[in-house]
Amino acid sequence: MGSANVDWKETAKGYVLKVDVPGFNKEEVKVAVEGGGILQISGERGDCEGGEEGTDKWHCMERSKGRFVWRLRMPENANLDEVEAAVENGVLTLTVP
Repeated sequence: MGSANVDWKETAKGYVLKVDVPGFNKEEVKVAVEGGGILQISGERGDCEGGEEGTDKWHCMERSKGRFVWRLRMPENANLDEVEAAVENGVLTLTVP
């Protein structure tokens, strides 16, 4: 299990988190709120796609597979009921008022 690279800043409107999720689409990344104000971001990448009937021959497989989980206890003033999320160009952006 790995972790994610995260940038976190506070703005006048709330908190903005940017998380590197290269190769993931929005359906493969999960954002959840746990008790105690914990924000959890997770995702999972499976095996690389094979060829027809397994006839492809791989020469290099460096992209990692497996699951990542990242947890952060948000400040008490964070409104975790109104988290907005978007994935674009391999970056998940979370906005927390």
